[in-house]
Amino acid sequence: YNTPGIYSVRLVASNGGSSESITAENYIIVLPSTGTTIPYSEGFESFTDFPDNNRFILDNEANDVTWELNTTVSHSGSKCISLDNYNVTNQSKDGLMSGTIDLSGVDPDDAIVFNFKYAYRRQTADDDEWIRFYISKDCGETWALRKNIHGDDLGPEISGSPFTPATEWDWYQVNITNIYADYFVPNFRYKIEFESDNGNNIYLDDINLYAASTADVNEIEFGESISVYPNPIANESTISFFTPQTEAYSIVLYNALGAQVKTIFIGDLQGGEHLIRWDASDLAKGVYILKIESQ
Repeated sequence: YNTPGIYSVRLVASNGGSSESITAENYIIVLPSTGTTIPYSEGFESFTDFPDNNRFILDNEANDVTWELNTTVSHSGSKCISLDNYNVTNQSKDGLMSGTIDLSGVDPDDAIVFNFKYAYRRQTADDDEWIRFYISKDCGETWALRKNIHGDDLGPEISGSPFTPATEWDWYQVNITNIYADYFVPNFRYKIEFESDNGNNIYLDDINLYAASTADVNEIEFGESISVYPNPIANESTISFFTPQTEAYSIVLYNALGAQVKTIFIGDLQGGEHLIRWDASDLAKGVYILKIESQ
């Protein structure tokens, strides 16, 4: 196939005297061998029908409920995609596969920034559902697992009724940091897969992929255990840090004169890695000091 598109296939079987044929409609999807350019972002705002079998293709293992366009909630804009997963008990996997993306122009010494947002709550404390993130360097012939999130890490809060996100704080950001130079190919693809376990609804929005050197914002590292991104900050930022043990912590923001302007977090944290998202849209332009303090 020389042209990207969706093709039907006709099979003819003959014994030399008679023949039978069957046609499979819309059977083969051909993607561009050189994909869309970066920086790449997808908020699903331009979709009226989903999927389009070009920008996105669905892998619906159980041939039941799957990802669909949602025009009632979103993290930004007015649309996202969602999976009506409430009370789905068959442990089915539903994959969202991208079209091809051209990473061939990225410098091998550069880094790829990839992130997306999801909203989710478990139905019960026993739910063990998964998000898995895969990448491909051969147009989807093979997939490599790069991140998985499940159980408490996927969503610590519980909702016994069908979940719908109501505020921006219902959304989590996933950061993928291990897309390496051997995947800088013209037909790169990614897949986000959800595995059900009698759980609750899940929503996806704001997918971003770009080379770190071309970004307008940079991540600034503070020591070995704390980072803030994006930095400079526009509206929302994420603080990533490691706590050596479980105890009480506070995260406070000060202005350049040392006056306290905002308390971002106060409470107990378990030992390990943490991501704290916070709204910075009400801050005046300037330089601020972030202080993380434990007992």
